[in-house]
Amino acid sequence: MSVVDLGSRILQVLQPTPADNGETELLPSFTVAKAPLTLHRFIQGVGHVASMPDSMRIVVAGDMIQLALKTPHLMHAVFGIASTFSFHEKSHKVAEAYHWHNAIKLYKKEIEGPIGFHNMDALMSTCMLMGILSFSEPKYDPLDSWVFTSKPTDLNWLLVQSGLRYLIESTIPWLPQSIWWKFFMESDDRDKTFDDHRPGRVGLDPELADLCEIGSTTTEDDNPYLWPLRLITPLLSLPMVREHFSKFNSFMGRLEPDYVQLLHQKDPRACLIMAIWMGKMCEQTAWFIYPRMQAECTALCMFLENSEDPRILKQLERPASACGYTLHHTRVEELLDLDLSMTSFDEIEGLIGIENADQSWLAMENALV
Repeated sequence: MSVVDLGSRILQVLQPTPADNGETELLPSFTVAKAPLTLHRFIQGVGHVASMPDSMRIVVAGDMIQLALKTPHLMHAVFGIASTFSFHEKSHKVAEAYHWHNAIKLYKKEIEGPIGFHNMDALMSTCMLMGILSFSEPKYDPLDSWVFTSKPTDLNWLLVQSGLRYLIESTIPWLPQSIWWKFFMESDDRDKTFDDHRPGRVGLDPELADLCEIGSTTTEDDNPYLWPLRLITPLLSLPMVREHFSKFNSFMGRLEPDYVQLLHQKDPRACLIMAIWMGKMCEQTAWFIYPRMQAECTALCMFLENSEDPRILKQLERPASACGYTLHHTRVEELLDLDLSMTSFDEIEGLIGIENADQSWLAMENALV
C-alpha cells in the first residue's frame, strides 16, 4: 500500500460522523497532514517498548493496526498514544487531547451496545491503549499521589486497568479466537500458579498472613487481603523479564472492589500490599511503567513509615529499598551506628536529611536518649 493510499484509509476511518443537524466536522489540519507519519511513529515506537513481550508486539504492529484501519475508536487511540509520547513536539498536546477525546467518546458508545466476537478485539485493543495513558508522563511527583489526597478520582489511574477484565468476562466464549489470546494466556502457567484461590495461608509469607489475620480456614469472601496476597506471592520470586510482563501487569486489573475500597480508605495493610507489588515493579527501570511505579511506591512508603505497627515497618523495608526511599527508622538506625568522633557535622546532617543544623543535633540527641 502506497503512502497516499494509507493516508486516505486513515483519514477515512477518522472522518467524524455527521452531527444531528447534518453537518460534518472537518478533521484538524495536524491529523490530515501527518496521518501516515503518525501511524509510522506508533509502529516504530512499539519496537522500542522494553516491557512488551513478543506475543504482544506482533499483535500491536500487525492485526491491531489492521483493525484500527476500520475502527474509528481504535485508530484515535493509536494516534492518541503516538501524540502522547511525542514529547519533543510542542503541538503534540493539541493532537493528544483531540484523539483521546474522540477515542474515549467512541469507545464508550461502542461498549454501551452488544459486545461479542464482532467487536471484542477492537474494544480490548482500545482499552489496553487507554490503560497506557496512566503511565504516560516522563516524571511523577510522589507528593501528588492519591494517598495524600481526599479525592476518590485520584485512584482512577489504577482502576481504569480493570476495564479489560470486564471485556474478557463478557467475551469468554470467543476468547480462543481473539488476536490477544496468546498474550492473555501468558498471564498464568499450566499449574494455575498465578490464579490461586485456595483458602487459608499455605504458601503465603507467614508474617504477612499474621498481619492480615489470615488463618487456616480464611477465604476470599471473609478477608479482603487474601486474594491480593495470593496474587503477589508468586510474583515476588519471578524474574522481571518482558516474557512475564502479562503476569506482573494483570495484578492491577484483578483487584476486587472490597480491597479497592480499603485503598480508598488508605487502610495500612491494603496500602502495604500495594507497596510490595509496586516495589517489585520498580526492579525493572527500563519499563514504561517505572516512573509512575517508583513515585507511587515512594508515596506509599512515606505514608506508611508513620505507622506504629512494627510489623508494617519491617515489611515496608523491601519496597522502600526497591524504589530508593530511605525510611525514617532506617536513618535513625544508621545514625546510632555512627562513630560520632569520626563523623563530621555535615555528614550527620546529610544522613538524616534535615537542613537546619540545630534540628540535626536535636534529632540525634533524641535518638540516643
